[in-house]
Amino acid sequence: PYVNQPMVDPITAFVRTIKSWNGEGRAQRSEYWWGGIAYSFCIGIVLFILTIPVSLFIMDPASSDTDFVLFLLLFTAVVFTLYIPILSQTIRRLHDAGYSGWFIALGLIPYVGGIILFVLCVLPTQPHPNKYG
Repeated sequence: PYVNQPMVDPITAFVRTIKSWNGEGRAQRSEYWWGGIAYSFCIGIVLFILTIPVSLFIMDPASSDTDFVLFLLLFTAVVFTLYIPILSQTIRRLHDAGYSGWFIALGLIPYVGGIILFVLCVLPTQPHPNKYG
């Protein structure tokens, strides 16, 4: 059932990326790459737009260090929350290639971890159902 599946279009991949918060199931290569690119582009635009009020806030002489720290903590929490769909999509891609989602921890290894994770995400889809879906 997984052989010769049609390529997922960018809009569908983006929607599946946004809806994917639990890491269950599988994501074929086109869904992974299109969804990741579209989601990262949108997040980049949002963060770029947020930098304008942030820079004005930081440059304001009336703002204190406490205000800056609170804002920085809130901003960090938002960024980490927005990163969850990308992590979930990478786990689903690893499932599709036949690997456990825990292989995403390879990305924490300096220098080579990201390369190994990239190679695992480029591998083809397993043509048969596996234990992940």
